[in-house]
Amino acid sequence: MEGDCRKLAGIDYHASAFAFFVRKVAEDPGFYALTVIRRLWHIFLFNPVLFCLLLAALAACRDRERRTGFLLPAYFILIHSLLSVEKRYFYPLAYLIPPLAGGCLFPARFKGVPGAGIFAGKITRAFFWLSFCAVLAVQAVIIAYPYRSARNIENYKDFSLAVARFPGDRVIREMWCKQLLARGDYPVFYNCLGDYSKKFDDKPKAYLLRVLASTAPASIPLPYNFEMKCLIMRMLREFELGDQAAAGNSHKAARAIYEGNYNLIIGEPYRRDREIQGLIKREAGSFWDKYVYESLLLWPPGKIVKILSGVEKQAALTLRLRLLKELMADEGVAGRQLSEMISSEISGLP
Repeated sequence: MEGDCRKLAGIDYHASAFAFFVRKVAEDPGFYALTVIRRLWHIFLFNPVLFCLLLAALAACRDRERRTGFLLPAYFILIHSLLSVEKRYFYPLAYLIPPLAGGCLFPARFKGVPGAGIFAGKITRAFFWLSFCAVLAVQAVIIAYPYRSARNIENYKDFSLAVARFPGDRVIREMWCKQLLARGDYPVFYNCLGDYSKKFDDKPKAYLLRVLASTAPASIPLPYNFEMKCLIMRMLREFELGDQAAAGNSHKAARAIYEGNYNLIIGEPYRRDREIQGLIKREAGSFWDKYVYESLLLWPPGKIVKILSGVEKQAALTLRLRLLKELMADEGVAGRQLSEMISSEISGLP
């Protein structure tokens, strides 16, 4: 889901989201209870086989001690149904429920079999010690990390040694390119992107370099599955070239993909979802403040100003883009500000 969640809900930026939640529940507790039941049903639909196994095990377990083991998955499901539902939240249950269910559904099979309990006990102890030793090893690495990283930080400040040591590591190579961009060394940065795109077959970065070298960006085929990102890059290059008509066409094409695939709720099972969908459709800020902004940072400060001046002729700049333009227009601070912005970005290069 795209959009400003606080704005859609009508919550002030400094207000407590939890207080808003409690207030809404108190206003209509019956509706909230029905919502929880709906969430439980949708949770069941995420993995019906797994949850049928859970229900069967609970029905088969007459032993109170064995049922106690189901408190963790039950708590896990109930706490999420009270607050939020998303499929990825329930992935851990695939590892919790099967062994618990197995203990309830198949215990009678070994009754009366001599030595069955001894064998089961040995297997349990073996798995415990294997897990215990694995946890100890991971904890040792975590404890040693601050010392080792502090010792190496001076040697790896520019990532060149790290790249030389791990030439096939995609993340380190990308971080090196980002550091070159933050320094404002654009020719070297673009060379780094070229090497990166060839080595790791990164289609958006290869497309960017082709667009930057072209005076007719629209003639370059768009890579499959990256159309919106690449259309934004093409649009920015066309604004840089002063081709308002071509830039307008690229903008329309990029926005059409954004509206159809990004700026929406996936599925609208309830009336309230459709209402929120309508509000999201009217809120296009993330197209400019996220996707366009990230691509803009790949251009030098002077060109950013030129591009945004072209954008202004077709669309009103968001606050974030207006501030970016003002900062880049001040030659005394542009390079330093751009370096700080790029260094603070956590979303990665397009």
